[in-house]
Amino acid sequence: MGFGPQRVDLTNDGIADIISGSYPGEIYLFAGKEDGTYAKSVALRNKHGKKINAGRAAAVCVADWDRDGDLDLVIGNIDGMVCFITNEGAEGRTIFGDPVWLDVAGKTIKMPGRNTGPCVADWDQDGHPDLVVGSGDGSVVFYRNTASQGMPSLAAGVELLASTRNYGTRGAKKNLDRSGRGFRAKVHVVDWNEDGRLDILVGDYASRVGKAPTLTEEQKADRDRLQEEQKATTRSFMEVFKKLQAKFEAEHGSVRDAPRDRAKELRKIWFKMTREHPDYARINKKRAEISKKLRAYLPPRTSHGHVWAYLHK
Repeated sequence: MGFGPQRVDLTNDGIADIISGSYPGEIYLFAGKEDGTYAKSVALRNKHGKKINAGRAAAVCVADWDRDGDLDLVIGNIDGMVCFITNEGAEGRTIFGDPVWLDVAGKTIKMPGRNTGPCVADWDQDGHPDLVVGSGDGSVVFYRNTASQGMPSLAAGVELLASTRNYGTRGAKKNLDRSGRGFRAKVHVVDWNEDGRLDILVGDYASRVGKAPTLTEEQKADRDRLQEEQKATTRSFMEVFKKLQAKFEAEHGSVRDAPRDRAKELRKIWFKMTREHPDYARINKKRAEISKKLRAYLPPRTSHGHVWAYLHK
């Protein structure tokens, strides 16, 4: 599963490659060939020989972030954070270092909507690379680079597009057109209409509910029974979940507040606890069975993704 694909010559051979993130967090290179095709994907590794992984749902942007003349990696993840991985290679070689988490005034960026998709671009067109970040709640935030050279220094974020948690009913902010987007915003900055001003392209995820099926009285009764059973089962599940969560946090602490490496370890412990807890597994299985039966009586739901263009006025 790819996230934030970008076409760029990372191998420095004069042929464009494709770089993509992934849900597990690795970053993949599809090396370009002279005949226009691409080689099989290869996971990028750092100078220690380990696969680069900055967290799940990795969305990658390739750019010269530290302005030293080579291409670096800027990666967003499911926890709402953004990291920079410098290219330490020389003479055209690509050697990636360790991740550095981007911050504002010493505080690590952590988007409220989580699931970040970063883009490096000179948004305010002052000649310096800025950071534009899409978020899981559909919002898009601009972090201005205040450093005139070298490593960027980011100012407080300015919201360019509002959250679409309610499917875009709040619309857009600032000087960008209103629309009704979905969420999980992935952004690209470009002069889309070639008027000399930068615009924003936003990819999204959303779902739509179709027409309700025509049901007999008997089917309606069965639907109502299943919905009541679903509510009762969900209440039972939440009781078990809360008790298990309280026990887990008392013994191990909060996953959300833990550093990235520790959070990864804690998730494994949590999944093991849920798999081994008899009531948790049993009730969760029952919930899945009820949901499967209910689908025949409910309007179909389809998922889709669109690309939206927001033009500067």
